[in-house]
Amino acid sequence: MPDISNGWLSRFKKRYNLHGFKMHEEAGLLIQADEDKIQRRIAEIKDQIKHYDPKNIFNFDETALYYAKSPVRTIAAQPVSTVKADKKRLTVGPLCSADGEFRMNPCIIWSF
Repeated sequence: MPDISNGWLSRFKKRYNLHGFKMHEEAGLLIQADEDKIQRRIAEIKDQIKHYDPKNIFNFDETALYYAKSPVRTIAAQPVSTVKADKKRLTVGPLCSADGEFRMNPCIIWSF
């Protein structure tokens, strides 16, 4: 594979009038968290679970994997129109015990 330098790329972009653009999607919500409230809640949870053996405490988290999502940045000669975000996703959920002895393969949930 040829070695491409930044100088080559910048001259190529200048020659063909190409620029980097960020493609904007739907605006997301920004939620400000109260740090003191979070610390108080963490202390409450620790107090509630201190009576249990770590092998009997389990954690299950969910995270979305947007496998059909369009890229956020592109190189083009002029700004690119707004792209509607594709909502196709998989939800992945790992499960494990607090002591790490018990781990399951991630649970996968398909969403249409």
